[in-house]
Amino acid sequence: MLAVKEKFKGACLDTGAQHTVIRKPQAEAYRASIRQEADLETEKELRSYRLGGCTFDTLGAVSIRLPIAEDFFVPLFVNVTAWNVPFLLGLDIMDRYRMYVNKVTNHLVCVNEGVAEPVVRKYGHIYLDWGSDILYTFSELQRIHKYFYHAKPVRLYSLMRRYKVKEATPGTLRQLEKVAEACDLCQRLAE
Repeated sequence: MLAVKEKFKGACLDTGAQHTVIRKPQAEAYRASIRQEADLETEKELRSYRLGGCTFDTLGAVSIRLPIAEDFFVPLFVNVTAWNVPFLLGLDIMDRYRMYVNKVTNHLVCVNEGVAEPVVRKYGHIYLDWGSDILYTFSELQRIHKYFYHAKPVRLYSLMRRYKVKEATPGTLRQLEKVAEACDLCQRLAE
């Protein structure tokens, strides 16, 4: 008999959850959606959470990239539990990044970045749904930019596309242009 794998459902925006957690099958589905085959990362001290009068221990943690805009995401380190819950985006992350859910316009608003990402209503809750595209962080693109001796964004992007780097999307080119604009050395040499 074949085991049925879950499909990653996105983040449930639960303003009643204090902490951000994900259950193990959803963590595995997320990792499969980004084509990452690795075990859960274990912390030195496993945490315990209370839900509905019961205490649950964490099984480990998973690194998740939460998209906030088309070309920006928030890297998260989320505890994995055995609860029968989806990926709950709790108040700890929403407060840290100054996010809130606008239930009238159906958007997740990030005040820090000045963006609003559309949300969907499914399973009786509000979800932030996203595809399986992997985006680079700004610091990762800065390292790549410096590693290739401050290459121009178009040249670096074409190199990434030539080697079929699956993370190289049109948004990556825009981010590379922002990296070059922020690079002090590139600005001095451009003058």
